[in-house]
Amino acid sequence: FPTYSDLATFQEKTQIIINTTPIGMYPNNPASLIDISNFPNLTGVADVVYNPHRTTLLLQAESLGLPYSDGLPMLIAQAVSAANLFQNKTHDPDCIERILTDIRQELENIILIGMPGVGKTTVGMELAKELGRTFCDADIIFAEQVGISSGDYIVQHGEEAFRKKESEILNQLGSQTGLIIATGGGCVTVPDNYLYLRQNGRIYQLIRPVAQLATTGRPLSQGGMERLIELEQIRTPLYEAFAQCKVENHTVEMAVSAIKEDFYAHISD
Repeated sequence: FPTYSDLATFQEKTQIIINTTPIGMYPNNPASLIDISNFPNLTGVADVVYNPHRTTLLLQAESLGLPYSDGLPMLIAQAVSAANLFQNKTHDPDCIERILTDIRQELENIILIGMPGVGKTTVGMELAKELGRTFCDADIIFAEQVGISSGDYIVQHGEEAFRKKESEILNQLGSQTGLIIATGGGCVTVPDNYLYLRQNGRIYQLIRPVAQLATTGRPLSQGGMERLIELEQIRTPLYEAFAQCKVENHTVEMAVSAIKEDFYAHISD
């Protein structure tokens, strides 16, 4: 029988890849067995893993623009078939899609990224209040775990050391479900953070004019308007690469409304 060492012989003719192993499943996420960019004729990817929602394999498929599916639809379909058999009932086949949507809506994280001082914490707290969800601020959790604020830590130990600890926290948060997560402004500078955040969530970039950004207590935002503009120019492409949706934060109410509308419209993505 072929093994993984024989993958190269199948690369040209493979059209669909289905992972039926537990590789990539929580708590061993992110992990993946293969690099699907080596399969030029691939038309779709499936992964029977359903926790997390998007394994590394599926995130790679997403980045390549390939259709993909996790294992939750199959799990629900199996449950409905079992209910039909053991309860001697005939459930409407459409109930599979309804159940799937309800579960996705309950479990998918809403993640806020954007420039320091753009209002991620304020918007996140209001979202959590309206949706009845738990709100998590990565900077607050950092301070609780480390004992000092992220700003003070950067001053004392440097940005590189901070980013390493920040990524550990984002991995912890991203592995959970049903949360509203506000991230630090520079989390997008670490590519692996995308895997941690996107695996169970939809990512929103909050936008606000540079002149309106809060700077108090943010070491990397110091240096006046010129520094802020420079920081925005560097980070904007990174925010756009992470985010599935951009939201103007003119007011908290408008931002919350826009996020909710987009979230429910794309809950099955």
